[in-house]
Amino acid sequence: MKQTKDDIGYLQTLDQNIYFGIRNQKSIENSLDIDYRIDPNKSLSFDLRSFWSSADYKEVLYSSSRMTVIGN
Repeated sequence: MKQTKDDIGYLQTLDQNIYFGIRNQKSIENSLDIDYRIDPNKSLSFDLRSFWSSADYKEVLYSSSRMTVIGN
């Protein structure tokens, strides 16, 4: 599990205004790779990847020409 604290990331766009937020983020990535050789000229390959992420926004920022804190 990877945890990132006080990261700034995109939140949403409303009425052509772009909002960012200061967030704590958790993410988990799993992968599975399987290779099977049938003979020297034939093989099968299987790759599976799973990614999960969640974020807890601490503050909301508004972006015009610079970032401004607008609330929690």
